[in-house]
Amino acid sequence: MKLKKLFAGVVAAAMIATMSFPAFAARPTPNVGANGLVTITKNYKVVGSEEKKAPAETFNFTVTPGATVNGAEKTVEKSEATTIPAMAANSDKKTVEFTTALTADGTGTFTVDVANLNIKKPGIYYYTVTETAGNTAGVDYAADPMIMVITAGYADDDENSTLSYWVGLHDSTNYNDKNSKFENTYTAGSLNVTKKVTGSLGDKDKKFNVDVTFTAPAGKTVKSTITYVNNGEKSIAPDAWKLNTTTNQYEAKVTVELAHKGSVQFNNIPKDVTYIVEEQDYSREEYTATYEGDKSGTIAHDVKSTTITNKRGDDTIDTGVILDNAPYMLMLAVVAGAAMTLVIKKRREEE
Repeated sequence: MKLKKLFAGVVAAAMIATMSFPAFAARPTPNVGANGLVTITKNYKVVGSEEKKAPAETFNFTVTPGATVNGAEKTVEKSEATTIPAMAANSDKKTVEFTTALTADGTGTFTVDVANLNIKKPGIYYYTVTETAGNTAGVDYAADPMIMVITAGYADDDENSTLSYWVGLHDSTNYNDKNSKFENTYTAGSLNVTKKVTGSLGDKDKKFNVDVTFTAPAGKTVKSTITYVNNGEKSIAPDAWKLNTTTNQYEAKVTVELAHKGSVQFNNIPKDVTYIVEEQDYSREEYTATYEGDKSGTIAHDVKSTTITNKRGDDTIDTGVILDNAPYMLMLAVVAGAAMTLVIKKRREEE
């Protein structure tokens, strides 16, 4: 029992000692290597229906001194420096290049050169890393910047120790979220057009020309490759997007041929691109066209559909025979009347 009490006392004393004296934990190893580069990750996500493929894209970033942390402006802490150093001339623009189209999510990185920040004195330095919004249709750019905190100090107390660097990356909207990543998303959808021919005189072998016009959102250009499958045959939609000087928006028109039960599906159309499906005029051939579904609309991440029904003729066909039963009823009435007259006449003769 005395041994147990003695052991408990020792443990208690040790706990008090650890609480009473400052910890002499070793300083963390600097996470900026000898090359002085900080690596920042970029994610490029692909979202949508059918054959979605994000276009090749280059993302640009800038690094500027200072940051806003939880509503407070931050520049330099614990340093003799009065201002935060900027990057050296011509080195403040960073890029991440996805040189080929992506069918699945991609990851890229870019680097910030600490040496180019000209940090020469110990302290905590705050920087804002911002992605430059591009104009590629279907691509969402990172709206919120990232806060980069660089601690410049000494890894140990050796008198020959040189300045080292530690870097932390934070979400600007949630500062406690460390090691954030820039996120970009490419979203695409599809458009399906189907043909039906009805009516007694409808030619089910006839091919009808259908125009599909795509319009990019204002201020956007289309880099995506839009493909379509017409009756099982895959083609690439013309990429000759032309600027409509009236609307100041880029447009592209594709004409396809569709017969009865034919269909065409356009894939990899960037989101927010609008479309109009319009069949060419066949009224001279006595065809009427009706649309069911989305004749026009805005592309999202799903499949839009429209069906064009062409009707010619109705159920009235001239066979040379009067099919109205009124004449037959009249004939029956005449026959019945004549029969009654004969019966009455015979009875009178018998009387």
